[in-house]
Order: sequence, then C-alpha cells, then structure tokens
Amino acid sequence: QPTNALPFLQNAVELLPDEPGARTQLAFVLNAMSRSSEATEVLEAGLARTDQKAPFHIALGAIAVTNGNHEFAGKHLAAAAKISPDNHDVAYFRERLKNK
Repeated sequence: QPTNALPFLQNAVELLPDEPGARTQLAFVLNAMSRSSEATEVLEAGLARTDQKAPFHIALGAIAVTNGNHEFAGKHLAAAAKISPDNHDVAYFRERLKNK
C-alpha cells in the first residue's frame, strides 16, 4: 500500500533533501494516492535544489504522461533527453506520449 510507504519516504526526503531517489519515490507514491499536485511540488523542489536534473525531469514527465498532461510531460521528457539521451526511461515515456 502506498500509504504505508509515505511516512518513510517523507522522512527520507527530510534526511536527504538532495537525493533524487528519495524525492522521486515519494512523488510516485503521492501520485499513486491521487495527490499529483503534491507529487509535482516535491519533484520541482528537488529540481531546484540539485544539479542532478535528469531524474526529476524523468519523474515529472512520467507522472504527467500517466495523468494525461501531455504538454507538461513533453517539456520535461525533452529536457531529460537533452541531459541523458540514452536513458531508457526517457525513451519509454516519450514513446507512451507519442501514442496518446
């Protein structure tokens, strides 16, 4: 259950605010709980905090694709592709976006 993971991930982000993995996992859990606005806020805050931009752009794009926000998804997936052109997650979500 996503709700079981939520407090642990929130704690992880507090302890490691610049760690992309903690923030992206928290965002995916929030999104699974239909809290996509909060998920986006968590990721955008991470994007502003670190030079490790690709994981945040990928997660923002992935969440936006799943929620039907195609323009927002395209913007973030394009940014991720510039940073990490061979990333399989970027390719996967860009393909999903094309098929929408």
